[in-house]
Amino acid sequence: TERSCADASYLLKMVAEKGNWGKVNREAYSLFKAQEYHKAFALYLRAANAGYEVAQCNVAWMIDKGLPDGALPPGCDRE
Repeated sequence: TERSCADASYLLKMVAEKGNWGKVNREAYSLFKAQEYHKAFALYLRAANAGYEVAQCNVAWMIDKGLPDGALPPGCDRE
């Protein structure tokens, strides 16, 4: 078969996102539903920093909504 870097990258991404980061994301969601916003944010941020796109979107959404209050380091603005 013909080699394709694009296909290989896509498949690697799919496999990587189904691993432990999926578990971290599910735990973060459970914490979010329990209104444990600081803990959920910390887990989402950890997964986001590892490149997990769903977590990146969740972190961005939480920042946009101001959840959790005070989670951003001093000097960082939501705008």
